[in-house]
Amino acid sequence: MEVHLEHRRGRSWYRVVAADGSRSWVLDREALERLRLFTGGPAGSPVHLEAHQVPLLDEAECAAARRRALVLLGHRSRSVAELRRLLEAWPFSAAAVEDALAWARELGYLDDRALAQEMVTLNLERRGRGRRALMAEMESRGIPPEVGAAEVARHFPPAREGELAAEVARRHAPSLHGLPLEQQVARLWRYLSRRGFDEEAVRRAVLSALGPEAGRWMDPP
Repeated sequence: MEVHLEHRRGRSWYRVVAADGSRSWVLDREALERLRLFTGGPAGSPVHLEAHQVPLLDEAECAAARRRALVLLGHRSRSVAELRRLLEAWPFSAAAVEDALAWARELGYLDDRALAQEMVTLNLERRGRGRRALMAEMESRGIPPEVGAAEVARHFPPAREGELAAEVARRHAPSLHGLPLEQQVARLWRYLSRRGFDEEAVRRAVLSALGPEAGRWMDPP
């Protein structure tokens, strides 16, 4: 079989294409060097492969996809959907992508449930947002809704959301001093709502931060 090498400037991946166009493989430079496919000839020069060498291209693509997955997971935790999308963007074959995902799962590097729990913990410790905002972020990162909902229910129950909303409200309230109470209520309500807290948590947090007189202006603005 004859193949030739394609490479676009600025890309970190290479494509090995069968001369008849029937097959192609996406490889990184390490894989190409191991297969000795850098010939030193003009770009696109054909290379002849023996029949027993062709399956090595499949193995090399899987190995390259695994290396790429490891790099991506080294930057930050990823959901299965995120990692799949990033690997497909190289673009590895479907078989190589699934092999890399299975490999990462087996090693414990890829776990949607663990990622959801990590996001809940980070939100409680630093971000201070409500359950609604947290679930929206999980969805945007490709965590299955049932997985995200289970971890939120386990680690971020409604009572904890109320406590967190009150903490956030108390921190933000001093910035509203000097405004009429009606405006303080309106602005604090909008601020907490934008952070994804539910209406009951917002109501209690506003009362906690601004005092019982704020109850006169409790209708959502």
